[in-house]
Amino acid sequence: MYNLPPGLFPDAVTSYTLSQTGLLTISMPIQCFLGSGYKLVYHPKIIGIVRNGSIEEIQGMESMYFHFWFWVRRIRVDLQLDDYVYFDLGWFTRMVPLSLFDSVPSCNRGPPVSFYSV
Repeated sequence: MYNLPPGLFPDAVTSYTLSQTGLLTISMPIQCFLGSGYKLVYHPKIIGIVRNGSIEEIQGMESMYFHFWFWVRRIRVDLQLDDYVYFDLGWFTRMVPLSLFDSVPSCNRGPPVSFYSV
């Protein structure tokens, strides 16, 4: 649905709502860390606006880039043009192979989010 891969969010998701306007709210009991091939932190509450091929105005996700944590602002996927998921981090865009999101990842309790978040 919405041309997004199934593995964008970890298995710890306990509930979500998607309004008719596209407002997505995701809840998890704990903060999750994914660190294989890319590093993401999912906070217990994630909010964003779902559009075809993207989730915009995201709150509650961070990605490591050049040894610093940045807030994920938008996730984009264009399944017709290429095989990447793009994580917009404000000043940077991170490309991650789409194949890493083919299945739902397991939630890991990882290192706490650094206070160096930008």
